[in-house]
Amino acid sequence: MFSWVRVGCALTACGVLLAACAGVDTNEKPLVISPVTNIWLQVHLRGGQGRSAFAVNESGTHSFEAYCQSGTCNGQFNLSQEAIKGCEKFGHGRCVILASNGVLKRPYTVDGSLPALTPQGVAANYVSGDRIRDELAGNSIVETTSEGKIWAEYFAPDGTLRGRTDDGRRFEGSWTIEGKTLCVDYSSIAHDWCGEFIEGADGSIDYYNAGKFAKTFPRSVLQKGNPQNL
Repeated sequence: MFSWVRVGCALTACGVLLAACAGVDTNEKPLVISPVTNIWLQVHLRGGQGRSAFAVNESGTHSFEAYCQSGTCNGQFNLSQEAIKGCEKFGHGRCVILASNGVLKRPYTVDGSLPALTPQGVAANYVSGDRIRDELAGNSIVETTSEGKIWAEYFAPDGTLRGRTDDGRRFEGSWTIEGKTLCVDYSSIAHDWCGEFIEGADGSIDYYNAGKFAKTFPRSVLQKGNPQNL
């Protein structure tokens, strides 16, 4: 069972060589990161997320980016803490901040070979539409917020959807699959979306929207049946 994301881009010279860019203490020992982690780092360095923090584990194999979209974030410190917390949830050791607000905070090198990429730059390993359908139909996505509140969605086999937001509001909608893309259309709340998924080595699933990483879902959020009685 796959459980319940970052976009690739061309590697820059700063990403391939020892980083010696603005804001980096080059006397610090370089952090060695994997080629895939470097892809996500290059997305962050292009500055697409505004106020943000990029954390990576000390082995350089897993990363997480926290960013502020609404302008209501409470300072860079909180974003850095959120990035580190998200990174360490993968369970692959202690994480550190490698960059924030599109600026490197420490030097790094890239080790290993890069997996084959599609013309769009994303590793060609999206979960198939058939597998998404097999996993979702008749089952639920159940997420618990940091405050202990629950967001839940039940994906009925007939293509309808019923759910409850983390503040208790009920909603409904529909879901469809075209190729490797899942689309969810909410009839009673906003934020309809379409996206693809890539399965991580730890069983988590990275969600991509319009070719851009959006979110990582841990294995536990996909639950059998309708446990929330939606």
